[in-house]
Amino acid sequence: MKNKNLRDILYDLEKNILRPRALGHTRGNKDDAFDLVQNTLEKLLKNKDKFLEHPNQRAYALSIMKNIIIDGKRKKTEELPGDL
Repeated sequence: MKNKNLRDILYDLEKNILRPRALGHTRGNKDDAFDLVQNTLEKLLKNKDKFLEHPNQRAYALSIMKNIIIDGKRKKTEELPGDL
């Protein structure tokens, strides 16, 4: 992936790695999967220098996605009413 520009790298990641993984994590819910991919791509763009320098860009992108999933689950549990 080193000789490609950022747009091509992100397109390949989205098409071949992020979309299928997001569909699996969201159990086939296309809307949630789309949101997950978009959030991941947004974070990758915000940190594009770190992303482009990383020796394994695929792993970097998947760890960003994993962290978004974990944060989402954490927020859902915080929103649940506690025992009163």
